[in-house]
Amino acid sequence: QVAPSVYPDWDSFEAYIRSVYCKETADMYLYNYPYEGDPKYINQDGMLYVNMEYDGGKGYYVDWSDYQIEITNKADTRVDFKATATIEEPGDEPVMEPYEVTGAFVLEDGNWLLEQSVF
Repeated sequence: QVAPSVYPDWDSFEAYIRSVYCKETADMYLYNYPYEGDPKYINQDGMLYVNMEYDGGKGYYVDWSDYQIEITNKADTRVDFKATATIEEPGDEPVMEPYEVTGAFVLEDGNWLLEQSVF
């Protein structure tokens, strides 16, 4: 079970996910992530549980402490962006390099929401 101090119940977790992601992506994370019909996040009697079998030991080396955002396209209901951070992957002589990802915000029900996760 997820500590109630983090998310007191399923509804608070669902509200948070829906405040960040568009409906399609929120539904996917809530009910079909990482596999359709086999979710990582579980609503059991109104409480939030996590299937820990889906938490792997994969490293993440991106440093988002000093990132830049560039708007690449704007429309009435969509904003595309490029985010640039840095990455330093392990190695004999690690090197800090630029790390770029793209994403989009979409307007749904008066709110700007992420179209998908940006890693």
